[in-house]
Amino acid sequence: MCVIFYININGQIILAKNRDRYYKPEIKIYHEIINGIEVVYIKDSKHGWVEGMNEMGTGIVNSTLSNEKKHLHKTSKIYKKYVFKKNVMYNAITETNKNSFFKELLENKDKLYVLEGHSLIAFNNNIYHLENDKENNYFLEPIASRQKYAVFTNHGIHLKEHGYTQGIKAVSTFLRRKLVKNELVYLLKKVNIECNDNNLYNVLSSVFNKNYVNIDPRFHSYRDKKLILNKINMDNNSNVISTTAQLFMNITNKEFVYFKDRNNSENVIYINNLPKNYLPKLRVIIKDVEKNMQPVKMLNNKYLHKIYKRFNYINEIKANKNKTNKTNKTNKTNKTIKNKTRKNYK
Repeated sequence: MCVIFYININGQIILAKNRDRYYKPEIKIYHEIINGIEVVYIKDSKHGWVEGMNEMGTGIVNSTLSNEKKHLHKTSKIYKKYVFKKNVMYNAITETNKNSFFKELLENKDKLYVLEGHSLIAFNNNIYHLENDKENNYFLEPIASRQKYAVFTNHGIHLKEHGYTQGIKAVSTFLRRKLVKNELVYLLKKVNIECNDNNLYNVLSSVFNKNYVNIDPRFHSYRDKKLILNKINMDNNSNVISTTAQLFMNITNKEFVYFKDRNNSENVIYINNLPKNYLPKLRVIIKDVEKNMQPVKMLNNKYLHKIYKRFNYINEIKANKNKTNKTNKTNKTNKTIKNKTRKNYK
């Protein structure tokens, strides 16, 4: 359940992503030459997931529309296929021809390798939005050059029945997209003041990374397990999704930037397989980041209530409230009985 965006800022085209996982991923960043093309990509050792870019400024970020939890074990056949055959994004970023590039992404016959969900694609100085389901029913559109940004999460835009459409997860995907869009609009209004090259990625990181005190932390674009457990009545062993990293691909300046969450991710290993005496065309930057705890407000309660109602989350809130009240009442009764028993014993 990730958030992705494209932004054209200060004349620079950037693809960005908050990557959310239920587990702490083990990430390797590979920097190498494949088929004569310099590429940089991340690989999740637990899941086999790949995302990256090449020296021509081709890059891809993706956010799922599948509502299935996938935990691939290292002994599973699916995991081994991911490991040994790579995936469609790995193959695509090694292509230079437009027809071959999109053929690799869209015409793969093996459904395991269909590029499912929302993808933002930079190719040949153009930005594309690909929306695709697991059966390879897709919608591909160019993003107009005048469009300064685009944001996608985990609900369908053209494939409206896909992703999360009702309940808490629908509220989450809708609000995460809404919050990031609002932050990008605000940023672009003051871009010349704040966003110089020295702090560009810190500014873009902050677009994702806010602590909205009036909004459930499960609906933040940057989610933190500790904050969620502190705010929500959940067991410490609950499967809580957290933001494990932020990925920025600067298509214009050929920079690949990975911000690892220091609390919700394992160490990141950079593997430089470039030939000796080779001068890289791509720059790799790796930093640490964590949830920003400074309180801010965005969206008023009236608007939030409207969204809760729209996605039928109001009924979930009432049900949970009644369940909590019932539990508290039971605990109070048990405590009274216990105290009376102690008194009689004395």
